[in-house]
Amino acid sequence: MTNKKQHANIESLTEKINQLKPFRSVIGEKDFSSLQGKINELRRNIDTASEQNRLLRIGVVGQIKRGKSSFLNSLLFNGDDVLPKAASPMTAALTRIRYGEKLTAEVEFYDKDEWAQVETTAEKGFDKERQRLKAQDFLSKKGTGGFFSKRNDTAPTIMITEKPTPAEQACMELVEMAKHGRQDIQGYLGKKVVLDPVEHISELNQILADYVGSAGHFTPFVKSSCLSVNLPALKNIEIIDTPGINDPIVSRSSVTKKFMGQCDVIFFLSNCGQFLDQSDLSLLAQSIPKQGIDDICLIGSLFDSVLLDEGHRYKSLRCAAPVIVEKLNQRAEEDFNKICQQIEHCGENPYMAKALKGALPPLFISAMAFNIATHWGAHNEIEKKILTSLEKMFPDDTFDKETMLELANLEIVHTRVEQVTQRKEEILKGKMDKLLQRTEPAFRQEMGGIRERLVKEQEAIASGSIEELTASLDATAKKLGKGKSAVTHIFETHANSIKKNMATVMHEIKLAALDAKRVSRRSGTDTKEERYTVSSSKWWNPFSWGSSETKWRTVTISYSSANVHDAIDQVEGFIQNAEKGLTDHISEAVNVDQLRKDILAAVKKMVDVESDDFDPDNILRPVESAVSRITKPSVNLNCSACIAGVTSSFNTPEVRDADISRLQQSIADAVSIALQTINKAVLHNQEKICNELNKSGQSFISDISKDLEHQIKSLNSKKDNVERSLKEYAEVLQVIDSQI
Repeated sequence: MTNKKQHANIESLTEKINQLKPFRSVIGEKDFSSLQGKINELRRNIDTASEQNRLLRIGVVGQIKRGKSSFLNSLLFNGDDVLPKAASPMTAALTRIRYGEKLTAEVEFYDKDEWAQVETTAEKGFDKERQRLKAQDFLSKKGTGGFFSKRNDTAPTIMITEKPTPAEQACMELVEMAKHGRQDIQGYLGKKVVLDPVEHISELNQILADYVGSAGHFTPFVKSSCLSVNLPALKNIEIIDTPGINDPIVSRSSVTKKFMGQCDVIFFLSNCGQFLDQSDLSLLAQSIPKQGIDDICLIGSLFDSVLLDEGHRYKSLRCAAPVIVEKLNQRAEEDFNKICQQIEHCGENPYMAKALKGALPPLFISAMAFNIATHWGAHNEIEKKILTSLEKMFPDDTFDKETMLELANLEIVHTRVEQVTQRKEEILKGKMDKLLQRTEPAFRQEMGGIRERLVKEQEAIASGSIEELTASLDATAKKLGKGKSAVTHIFETHANSIKKNMATVMHEIKLAALDAKRVSRRSGTDTKEERYTVSSSKWWNPFSWGSSETKWRTVTISYSSANVHDAIDQVEGFIQNAEKGLTDHISEAVNVDQLRKDILAAVKKMVDVESDDFDPDNILRPVESAVSRITKPSVNLNCSACIAGVTSSFNTPEVRDADISRLQQSIADAVSIALQTINKAVLHNQEKICNELNKSGQSFISDISKDLEHQIKSLNSKKDNVERSLKEYAEVLQVIDSQI
């Protein structure tokens, strides 16, 4: 993943180390290992950065029947029907498509709690349906009273019946499908199944159909699937195909949001025949993660259908296509501008406004036209029908393979993917460049320090004053030994400062937790059918006395509601911000510059700093070494564990009235769990850093003393062969001078 320049820079630093290897004993084992360690760390960091950013993640979003499967089949599989079409939004499970050496598929089923939620929600819907049928049956039997029946012209009898909510209808559909499938559902719940590998990509559709197809036996209780396909185009990308975020099953929606939040670009498909209707705009708003998305690619799909609907108004295809595109462009711009104005006015999710503005103009494509071109001479019945309709609509135009490829316009989508890929590589390159920018100056600075020490040692050997230099170094070591407590105190002071800073961070997080616990309420109205009984007796007709009749009326009921997904988003956002804040504070926990100043100030009181033999690098190098030994722990807070109570307690995306208090308590519990997790992370990291800092303080003086003793020993060993030693020093200094 490294580019040529980065690779050359790394190799250049490696070559410098290799040039110094013959002089390892002259430089000293500790200094040489430190230089080599910097290069090894750079390589590890760049390898890690490459791996973490290797995949470009593309999320594909759109309502059902918007041509998503056809789009992906055309984009990835040359028009072959590899991805089955879902029957409804509820049977369209999340699908990940990535590169793999073998053609395989992995299917994940709901766990037992999630399926229990589906059944509970479905039962509520079935109960409402039974009540409605019962009421309709009652209406068909008009009640009449007898001749001597008691008259009742007063308060009517009322019974209200409700329709199943969209979430209940969806779950009813899943349960009905599961019953017809006659599978042992309990035996699959909570499991993942790796399907048998296939030899050819055309076989993949056959094995997938039973798990994610519209009539699949396992489809109703499949949560997600992952396909590994041996396509070179997929080597650096991952496609995430999702039915959207407005999922009535909260746990599945959370998984979808997690993957969408990792996407680099979203391809949003809208049917050109109903371009950007209200459902599209709502789904688009829900599909953009709160933390923002780099790119949205708005795609008008099924362009062939709008041509057939409106083509009769134009003389030719060449006239029709540009005009229709311009109309759709104008509609998209007007709709997006309205949404952006509302967002900016409310001050909510600024990332969404930015992303929407960048989504224009849309790309208009026809997967059907691509399939017609690809299968030229071997069309199926649907392809023949569409091609014939286009030829009849525009008789003066010639429809050949090239015309259909131009109409398909998929090449522009491939170009867009390449553009995003290139931008991703630029981001990765920027991260790697920063690693190099930090390492190269540090390498040069350390090399400079080694050079200064070697020059002094060379001068001492040449002048025959080795005894004086070793005596001075020995005296410095003894003086530093007497001042050990002062240096230890400095490290302890910095450790205490870290504790205070961490306490401040935790206080800020607790304040943010108060906002995270609040659940936003909305007001709304609903209509329900109300049945009531009235007297139908007439004063002038004794035979009608005591009779009654049932009537129906529509009533409006006000309610308060809260969105479960929004509440979960709020908790996840709180955890993510806390995680980032902690990571930033931990990475800057030790104030290295101040630690250097404090230690040098303490050392100046112990030794003769005016002496020519005093080398501040002898003091600063152990400071750098001490700080580098302090491992900065990474903070990884588990969002899923914190919100598990919420996802398991609610089986609909919206709650009303009394259930809002239950959601409020569930969210408060989730935030409390998160705070406990955060507090443990703070204390753990604080203890780890402070312990290592205090440990470094205890060993700091002894480390310096050992370094000085090593220098003394090395200098004494060179007294016996001055000529050879001077030659070695001259050679190593020549190499160092050529490098810095």
